[in-house]
Amino acid sequence: HTIRAIDRETGEVLTWCGTGLLGSDSVGGSYGRDQALCSPGGLVSRDGGLFVCNTGTDQIWQLDPMTGAAMSWLGGEHGADHGWHDAGVNEGFGGNGEPSFVEPLGMASIEDQLWVTEGRGHALAMVDMAHVERRTMDGNWQRPTGVAVHQGRVFVCDSWRGEIVAVDPQSGSRERCLGREHGLVEPCSLAIEQDRMYVVDRGASTVFVVDLQQEPLVLVRWQSGEGFDSVAEASEPVARLVEACRMREHS
Repeated sequence: HTIRAIDRETGEVLTWCGTGLLGSDSVGGSYGRDQALCSPGGLVSRDGGLFVCNTGTDQIWQLDPMTGAAMSWLGGEHGADHGWHDAGVNEGFGGNGEPSFVEPLGMASIEDQLWVTEGRGHALAMVDMAHVERRTMDGNWQRPTGVAVHQGRVFVCDSWRGEIVAVDPQSGSRERCLGREHGLVEPCSLAIEQDRMYVVDRGASTVFVVDLQQEPLVLVRWQSGEGFDSVAEASEPVARLVEACRMREHS
């Protein structure tokens, strides 16, 4: 329940915001480590500030890294019920009469648009920043999590389907790029640097790299340069169950 900054040259880690404990504040207004957060997820840096998915309150918040000031920006019910609604029940404010977010998890930006994946909402939403309003762009997902943008296309992880899908932001058309037949198990997060896409796959216990200039797209296990080939080699069971149970989130 914190937002932290890592200096990649020195390795220094700073906590910018969050008490470290689960909060229920849906308004904000406090500073730095005095401001409670509720399961912050995806974030985007714009104009010297941060937009953050405050997942537990079904909102997007704004954070000023210089002062640590954080407050709600869009979504949620602002005090009526602090999150974990069922899809279709949340009557919060999304701007212009639109419904609020339902578990926003990932976020990416194209010009004056924020693209947001909503896990329990099973939706991909777009926020028009000029008018501060949310629009549902596509609701045919099982559990969309990570999202990233490359050359005008929006890439989305559908974790429960084990897929990565590219969405055209203009037409809304979808193209399934990678799936379980290519080696994905439960992709949950994306990052793009130039023409390389990094895919965190919790189910496969590894990070894949995809060359977006290559056709067809191919998953390659990331070599970090630190002397290990795969996280999977170091992964061990940490518990035993007398009876099998069904795990839905990041199984």
